[in-house]
Amino acid sequence: MAELRHDAHLPKTVSKRRAPRLPERPNRLGGALREARLDKGLELRDLAEITNIRPSHLEALETGHYGGLPEEVYSKNFVRLYAQAVGLDPARMLLLYAQERRSAAPAAREPVTGLELPPDDTSPFDHPWLRRLLRLLWTLLLVGGVVAGALWAFNGLLFQAGRPSTGAASTETVAPEVIQTAPAAPIADGPIGDEPVVEEPFVNASTPAVPGPLILLSLRTTPPGGEVSIDGYRVGRSPIVDAPVRAGRRTVRVERGGYRAFERAFDLSRDRRLNIELTPTQGPRAGAATGAQQPDARQNSTATEAQAAGTNQITVSVTAAAWLEVYRGTNRGGGERLVYETAQPGDTFTFDAPVYIFSGNAGGVSVAQGGAAAVLGAPGAVVGEAY
Repeated sequence: MAELRHDAHLPKTVSKRRAPRLPERPNRLGGALREARLDKGLELRDLAEITNIRPSHLEALETGHYGGLPEEVYSKNFVRLYAQAVGLDPARMLLLYAQERRSAAPAAREPVTGLELPPDDTSPFDHPWLRRLLRLLWTLLLVGGVVAGALWAFNGLLFQAGRPSTGAASTETVAPEVIQTAPAAPIADGPIGDEPVVEEPFVNASTPAVPGPLILLSLRTTPPGGEVSIDGYRVGRSPIVDAPVRAGRRTVRVERGGYRAFERAFDLSRDRRLNIELTPTQGPRAGAATGAQQPDARQNSTATEAQAAGTNQITVSVTAAAWLEVYRGTNRGGGERLVYETAQPGDTFTFDAPVYIFSGNAGGVSVAQGGAAAVLGAPGAVVGEAY
């Protein structure tokens, strides 16, 4: 019987060992919070829904087990939200919490075996694996941005290498060719674009051209309607506006019924606008003028020589203050320096071709060759041309 009585009390003894009673400690904060909650008729789960705080954290505040709470900043926020939800003064509750937390500090530092703090709901980025994933994503974004920027810069340099620095299209007016005479002067309206153009010797169309970037070519003829071809390939009928052409030196040919075919090589390394005046195939009929009215051979020779002399003479007129350099030859600094100064409005200079003219304000410099004057370039543009 005694043995049976001992077995009957055995479960109660085991239960007491598994749940030892701890000495109670006064907890004014927890008592006040719990009493206010009960006065409101709220359960812990109801208060958890109101404050978005875990029930375990609310219970820890009521029982004074502060070791089960997260960091200090979050615990204080829990106290403030709890007090507001049950109608207590948050400042007074925070003061009670600070006093009891300081008094419980030694006990909180003692290691607790088999107890693991629950994760904090208020900081979803506290998980180590999530922080590592975020760092990896930021690193990939940074590397991708650097690579994209490098590719953009490289492509910009690659495709703009063949473009002129000014980026402005130039216009050239081309006079008809005169057989066995000096080059004819430009037509009256002169160049229209920002930069005057210097004609170079004719280059055969069969000469292989180095491939380059595309430029835009506009061409008009007087009279209009001429068939335009470039390097033997038909482009269309004039006027032509912004036709894409491979950059390089190209041979332009214009044909129109009743007029001489025009053919000349141009430097098409940048956007160009060309004005071409075609020459009729038939001149005045022979014998239309009387013998007294027809000039003799000597007079024709004198006129041709005068025209050639006028074409070889270059006149530079300054209309706005501009830095001006003039050199003998066809490149900057290649020959004798003729002018090297800041020219003022009203200054005029006359030279014999060939000369190279460079200005820091092309819009304030006009160049006349053979009587037709043209502005060197756009105002403020830095332009150098050979004449």
